[in-house]
Amino acid sequence: MRNILLSIMMVCWFNFQAFGAPMKSENLITHSIDLLKSGQHLELLKEVKKIAPDSEEYPTALVIQTFCLIKEEKAIPAIELLEKAGEISKEKTLAAYEVISRELFPALTEDQKYYAEEYFGEELPPRASSETVINYDYYYRRADMFYKEGRDYENLPDSVYRVNFGLCDITIALMLSEDTSEAFLLRHDLWGNNDIVLENDEWEISSLAADDFFRAKLEGKKDINVDDIYDYAYLLYFAARSKEALAYSQILEKKNYNPLQLNRLLSHCHTSLDQHENTVINLNIVLAIYSENAEDYTDTDRAIILLDRGQSYFQLKEYDKALKDANRAYELDKFSDEELYRIKSFSEDLKIQSMLRLGQLDEVEDLINNKEKASDKKGIILLRAQYYSEIGDYQNAKEGFIYFINNSEIRLAHIHEELAEVYEALGETQQAKQHQEKAKEIEATKRYLFD
Repeated sequence: MRNILLSIMMVCWFNFQAFGAPMKSENLITHSIDLLKSGQHLELLKEVKKIAPDSEEYPTALVIQTFCLIKEEKAIPAIELLEKAGEISKEKTLAAYEVISRELFPALTEDQKYYAEEYFGEELPPRASSETVINYDYYYRRADMFYKEGRDYENLPDSVYRVNFGLCDITIALMLSEDTSEAFLLRHDLWGNNDIVLENDEWEISSLAADDFFRAKLEGKKDINVDDIYDYAYLLYFAARSKEALAYSQILEKKNYNPLQLNRLLSHCHTSLDQHENTVINLNIVLAIYSENAEDYTDTDRAIILLDRGQSYFQLKEYDKALKDANRAYELDKFSDEELYRIKSFSEDLKIQSMLRLGQLDEVEDLINNKEKASDKKGIILLRAQYYSEIGDYQNAKEGFIYFINNSEIRLAHIHEELAEVYEALGETQQAKQHQEKAKEIEATKRYLFD
C-alpha cells in the first residue's frame, strides 16, 4: 500500500511540475529519498529526467539520477552525472548529495567504526542528525572505508554497492579541495575494485583508473619521473589504449629506461595491436637479457616469454616456430601450482593448434587417445573442432563441438555460437537457432542479479 501511495504522489508531483509550477530542492530531495528507500529508483529515474536543463533544480536532479544509477550498479554514468552537476552548481550538488547520502547511510556500521579507528585513530561522526556538514576530510575518509569494505568479495552485492558509493564520495571530495592528489589516487583504487561489477565495461573502467592515476601524479608534484610514466603506460595498456601506451614508451626509450621492463611493455602493446613482428623483436630482447643474467631469472620466467613469443609466431603463421616455443615452454618444469596450470595448459593448446595447421592430424589423434578421461580429451577435441570449422570440414567440426558440450561442466556461450555457425553451414537451421538461443541464455545469466 505504501508503494502505491508513493507512486501516486510521484505522478501527481511530477505532473504538477510539468505545468510549470516551481519545486524547491528540499521537496524534490524528500520525495526522491522516499522513492529510493522504497526501491522505486527506476521509476524515479524516468521522472526526474524530465526536469529541464535550464531549471534551477537541474543540478539536484542530476544528483538524484546519480543515486538511481548507483542502485543499478552503473558507476560510470553515475560519476559522469555527479561531475556534471558539480560543474553547473557546486553548492546545490554538495547540498543535495549530503542530505541523500546521509539518509541512505544514516549511521556507520561497526565495521566502518573499526576502520575509522584502525586507519585514522578516531571515529567518524555517525551522520544520523540533520546537521549539514560538507567537509573534504569526511568524504575522503568515508570513501576510503568504502574502498576497504568493498574488497569483501564473499559478500558481493553489498561490496559492489559500497565501492560505487565510495566512488561518489571521492568525487564529491574532489569538489572540496584544491589538493586533489590523494583523492585521485583513491578513486583510481576504487575504479580498480569496480571491475567486479559485470554491468560496467572493463576497459572503460581501466581507462578511467589510468587517467585518475596520472592526474594524481600531476597534482602531487611538478616533475613526473620515468617510473610514473612507465606505470601510466602500463595502465593505458590494460585500458586497451595501447597506441597511447606506445607513445609514452617512446619517451621511456629516449630516457634509456630499464630495457627488460620497457620491452615487456612494448611486447604487450604490439600484441594487442596485432603487430606481432614487433612483439617477436621485443621478446627476443627479453630472452637475451634472461640469458645474460641467468641466475636472476627462473625457468618460469623463460616459459612465460616463450609462450608469448610462440603465440605471436602462431599469429604470423610461422607454425613450426610456434610449436618449438610451445614445446620448450611446456617442458620447463620449475612451476608453482598456479603457474603450472596456466603455462602448461596454454602451452599445450598452442602446441596442438600449431600441429593441426602443420597437418599433424594423426599425432593430434594420438594425443587424444592417450588421455584416459573424457574431461582430459575434451580440450583437444574442441581445438580440433575449431580447426575443422576453420577449414570448412563442418561435419567433423559438429561432432567435436557436441562432444565438448556433452562432456563439459562449464557452459560457454561462444561454444554454442560457434556450433550454431557450423549448423548454419550444414544447412541445419533449426539446430543453429537452438544453439543461438542457448548462447543468449548463457549470456543473460552472466551478470549478478541484486535487489
